[in-house]
Amino acid sequence: MTEKVCIFGARILKMEKEKFLDHLNRSSEFLIDFTKEKVVNSLSKNLKYVIKVNEYSDSPHLTNYERGILSKLKSYRNIILTKDDVVGLLWNDNKVPLWINSSVIKTSPEETIIELTISRRLRSEEDLNYKADIYAPFHPLIPLPPNLENDQKFDINWKTFKPRKNTQLNRIISRIIK
Repeated sequence: MTEKVCIFGARILKMEKEKFLDHLNRSSEFLIDFTKEKVVNSLSKNLKYVIKVNEYSDSPHLTNYERGILSKLKSYRNIILTKDDVVGLLWNDNKVPLWINSSVIKTSPEETIIELTISRRLRSEEDLNYKADIYAPFHPLIPLPPNLENDQKFDINWKTFKPRKNTQLNRIISRIIK
């Protein structure tokens, strides 16, 4: 973590890319272990991700920079990404989404897909709530199916998820982001 002092003497903490990647990795490991306790499925350690923005519409409280990032993220809806793709899309000039809810949405013997539902707002590290989650901004969650009885294990693939193909254009954009 890097620290700077602004002209008023306040500390400004920047979320370094390596720390963001570390939090993604550690929160994903925690999520997998936590999910294994609740589901009947075996979870592959080959993790892939999809990004879902909590709201895709514009809002007056967003900055122009946040609007630009939101516009870019719209083209990645339901596209399966690697952890490096996630960092490239979500870490922007030492700012990251204010919160990121993560949950396993699909698993197979080949891969486990984690959905990252994100805030549209970008913040520096000092604005993230570490009291709520040590892996801020990540918050591991388990999506429960309806009508689940107490302590009953369930099939994590209960929701239907259909990924879109990562087109040639999206692969080029992904390389540019990196």
